[in-house]
Amino acid sequence: MIRSYKDSDYIEIFKWWIKADEIPPFKEMLTKETTFVYEKNDKPLVCISLYLTNCKEIAYLENFVRDPQFLGKEKDTAMRQILDYVENVAKTRGYKRLICFSYKDKVKSKYEEFGYRNTLNNLASFVKEIN
Repeated sequence: MIRSYKDSDYIEIFKWWIKADEIPPFKEMLTKETTFVYEKNDKPLVCISLYLTNCKEIAYLENFVRDPQFLGKEKDTAMRQILDYVENVAKTRGYKRLICFSYKDKVKSKYEEFGYRNTLNNLASFVKEIN
């Protein structure tokens, strides 16, 4: 089942990023309206966020993460289902393209397996606190 993210999911999902050797997003970055969780038997297993822009040409996928103990064919099926779900949400809202970034080969391969094409190489990321 795919459902909207709840604040109570954060601690569990936070652990997944740590185990994946990733920098977890701030809790406030996981919006309830456009962050989705795939769960089975009331247990969260996969999470992804869809960030909508003010330009209908493009929306952004981020925070795609899964429980590191969720493995095998069922994991691939769940990942495909949640991607299909967010793609449909974006399309229903009038967006034409989805963009996502990754530096990890496994994640890049997974996106390609699911029909995304690589458009950038040697990407760097920058952030600046403005408050």
